[in-house]
Amino acid sequence: MTGKQILSLMRDRLREVCPDNFTDSYLIQELNAAQNALVARTKCLVDSANINTFEGVQKYQIPTDCMRILHAEYDGKRLTEHAISTILDSEAASGMPYAFGVFADEIWLYPTPAETGTLRIYYLKRPAAIAIDSLNSAVDLTDEWCEAAVNLALANVLSVKGDERAPVFMAAYDRACAERRANTLRRMPDRMGIERR
Repeated sequence: MTGKQILSLMRDRLREVCPDNFTDSYLIQELNAAQNALVARTKCLVDSANINTFEGVQKYQIPTDCMRILHAEYDGKRLTEHAISTILDSEAASGMPYAFGVFADEIWLYPTPAETGTLRIYYLKRPAAIAIDSLNSAVDLTDEWCEAAVNLALANVLSVKGDERAPVFMAAYDRACAERRANTLRRMPDRMGIERR
């Protein structure tokens, strides 16, 4: 689905319940907020990145589209996440990292790597923002998740106006999230490698 299609879908549903005119920029702002909230709730958009590490360097830039790091590995070994204050308060040490902390847009390793290596992070990806000047670009979410984002955006727009139909759209959003989550879990193989039915 493109930005133009998701905006059109929102306008069509909005026209059915609320004749007020809203600017495209306002609706796009609400759609972008809804996309971010949807990804944070459902973890439906996950990505990974490899970061080369160097001897004596403790902190590294995380990808700009990273909303939150889910987990990290250093040379194939899973790292434990700690509060950044714990990392900063720890005695300076170097060796094979076993922990990480996040501060602003950087990931900090502990201990500081004693040699070069590879840090692999798995993270919630922030969906690309829908922009008024690039409405023909595809959005990051699948069509099903776009529908859920539209329902959330509509619930937010209508609740600001005090419209009593806002909970209807919020319920549709909640239902879509639950259904998609159940479908995802059903398709995941169990520990024996057998798909659930």
